[in-house]
Amino acid sequence: MARRSWQALFIHRISLLAILLIAALALLPIAGVNDQMPDTQRAWIEAGPGPFLITTSVVLVVAFGLFFVGRRRSQLIWRLFHTHEDWLQVKFGRIPGKRPYYWLWLAPPVLLATGSVVMLHTPWDIYWPFGAPLIAILSISFVVVGVSLCLEKLGGNDPMPKREKPDYLRAWDSWRCGDVLSMVFVAIAGMSLVRSFTAPLVLAWSQGQYIADETAAAWLFFVLGVLTVVLAFPAGALVNHLALGKFMDPRTAVSVEVVSGSVVLFAFFATMLTVFVVIPVEASGVAGVPGTATLLACGSAVVIGLLVVSLQDQRPLRIFASMGLTANPILTLIAVTLLAGTSLGGTQGLHSLRPSAVAAGSVSHSVRPTVEAHFEKWLKNEAACTVDVGGTENSSHPDVRVRPMILVAAEGGGIRAASWTVRAFEKLAVADKCAKESVILSSGVSGGSLGLTLSRLYDGEAMDKMKELAKPGPLGAAVTGAIVGDTVAAGTGLKVPTRFNDPATGAELLAWNDRAGLVESLWEQSAGKLASPFDANVTGPTGALLLNSTDTGTGCRVVISQLRLPSGIVNAGPAEPGIHCTTPQGFPTSVDLLGSNTKCPLSLRWSTATLLSGRFPIISPAGRIPVAATNSKGELECQVESGFQLIDGGYSEGSALGTITDVWPNLQAKVLQHNYCVVQASGKNAAPTNRPDEACDAAVATKDIVVPVFLFLQNSPGSDIVPRAPQATAELLVPIVGLHAKNLQVGSAAWIQRLESDSNVCPAGTTGDPCVAAVDSVRTALGGRSVVVVAPNSVPALAAPLGWSLSEISQQQLGGAMDVEADSKVKGNRQPFGDLLAYLGG
Repeated sequence: MARRSWQALFIHRISLLAILLIAALALLPIAGVNDQMPDTQRAWIEAGPGPFLITTSVVLVVAFGLFFVGRRRSQLIWRLFHTHEDWLQVKFGRIPGKRPYYWLWLAPPVLLATGSVVMLHTPWDIYWPFGAPLIAILSISFVVVGVSLCLEKLGGNDPMPKREKPDYLRAWDSWRCGDVLSMVFVAIAGMSLVRSFTAPLVLAWSQGQYIADETAAAWLFFVLGVLTVVLAFPAGALVNHLALGKFMDPRTAVSVEVVSGSVVLFAFFATMLTVFVVIPVEASGVAGVPGTATLLACGSAVVIGLLVVSLQDQRPLRIFASMGLTANPILTLIAVTLLAGTSLGGTQGLHSLRPSAVAAGSVSHSVRPTVEAHFEKWLKNEAACTVDVGGTENSSHPDVRVRPMILVAAEGGGIRAASWTVRAFEKLAVADKCAKESVILSSGVSGGSLGLTLSRLYDGEAMDKMKELAKPGPLGAAVTGAIVGDTVAAGTGLKVPTRFNDPATGAELLAWNDRAGLVESLWEQSAGKLASPFDANVTGPTGALLLNSTDTGTGCRVVISQLRLPSGIVNAGPAEPGIHCTTPQGFPTSVDLLGSNTKCPLSLRWSTATLLSGRFPIISPAGRIPVAATNSKGELECQVESGFQLIDGGYSEGSALGTITDVWPNLQAKVLQHNYCVVQASGKNAAPTNRPDEACDAAVATKDIVVPVFLFLQNSPGSDIVPRAPQATAELLVPIVGLHAKNLQVGSAAWIQRLESDSNVCPAGTTGDPCVAAVDSVRTALGGRSVVVVAPNSVPALAAPLGWSLSEISQQQLGGAMDVEADSKVKGNRQPFGDLLAYLGG
């Protein structure tokens, strides 16, 4: 039975792969990324019936396409393995019997090459260069056809396919499997609705949690999902029996109508795919995220399936027949062609960054302040918070005031992290007018970087902008680019341009946008300031921004920073051309992108700089950034192929605490110097053992004691469960179990431990001085902590997804969790973030 099932599924493998892809996206209970598809369906509650009806239409059309391809494949299998009177004129078991039509193999590459050559003589030549992808297509196509023709000339008679033995069950299995797969696809669509709405309904019933203004809509979608699952197979069998019993019957000869239907269906799905390539934003906006993913993934399978069907009556090319193949390996040829085109360098500029629309958009390395200079500027900000030590539990120094200095780390996590980060800064803003002025710098990863950028650019309006960015549009455009737009560009070299109005200039732009460019452009439509040039002007509640990315080639952490990072932690200026991520002693460091790229200055938009921190493959491509490298003539030039290939910062370190930990020693030295001078001016600490070398400034001595607070915005749920003591591991398993140690050492808990243990900013040598009192007052107010973790409580709740779209349900969930964190006491349990807000507002 297993062998028969495998044989039947293998015949319909193209449809099966597409169905499995949709099932994985919609049904696999993997927290994070796999919560994205269900969350986009929950967005239908506030969007109304339109998106649901469009997705339903897509499901029905795709189900018919899969059914049609399944029947055509079953016709071949029936002819191969089952005798029937309609096929008496064909020698049984010798199917396919027609000689290959070589023009079918040469027509596509010739047309593509002709189109590219024509484009070379037009102003649009930049969108279709004659490059590696076309060379790969032409080379593979002409080699396959040429070798086959030579073998025909040299090999004598054209060998017929081998005679297959009759296998009646296999013929019936293939027929049934093709029909059932289309029903399974419909059932999966119903299961996705059940999965999407079960959790919010259960939580609303058991916990009284918020769903939406219209709970009835959630129940309606849930019931429709259940009915679809229950009725998919009975309804499919009934429709097949009543209306389709004789339609494309595999036992009958292929009719002219069936061939015409294949052409029409191929043209329909090919046209749909073309529409999504030409107008990706508009098309995905109409179809929605679930509809876009379904139509493009399964529509591509239908197109490829019909292409395979068109060749199934022809014998394989002689080159493949000599390998013992009984059919042309279409899927393998497509994969090899794409691989060859991309490995040869791909299309020039395919994933290059979008430049700033403003001419003076590049940030000079020299204009960025150092960490030390930024601290001095921060000290001069009179609007920052100061707290009287005498007003706290420690009143031994009533004349001493504390200046809290907050360093923020915003964890990655897509739009969920962006929402969590913006909400945290909202709480800081309402705690006290000066609270947000206490932030000296912020480090972000992925969505945390987006939240920081929005807070920096929009301050009090950041939440409204975040909600606009969280709508399904950017995610739908990214899915379109991932499945068709970027695939076409990588496979053929054709970069179809898209139109956008640039908010920075007001001009209408026509340019190639890969899927990252589509996301950035749509972000800019909702938040126009994201289109402005990235600059080194430190303003807003976030302090200086340090956005973390990762280079795939070296594994380096790459920082897009408003500050000139200390040379001890980054390669700010490599001695040799190219990318470097180690010190001369071999220790790994980070890369200051704007510092290492001085010979190839970058002109970045805020949207581009932010997304460099959150390019999570496959949904976003790696950003290509040129660096100075030596060419064949020994000269230095900016080369994309030798440059950075930047992806999500979470690949190197997802908490954003790593960069804070790296920067802290330099900042700590300045804080220690400042506090030493303040204490010495008070005359209450005569001989500290860690006395700084620099002389005290009289003006500095009149300032307050600076005490650091590390604020970690962790958007994933925290844990309040005490783990059990570890059990002994079997000796044979110790090498395997021990592998998790390296992950723990770069996890957020390890970074927090390091910051807690190295947060001292007081001169050592005496006790009871004003600095120690000031630090103790802050630590006491924060429950003995230096690091304040803001994370959703581990309570029954609907998990917000990782991705670039967020439903109203998920946003309400995050909003409620942040309200809990911002309360200083919840059911008797102290909340660290609430303690911090209370301290700053006190």
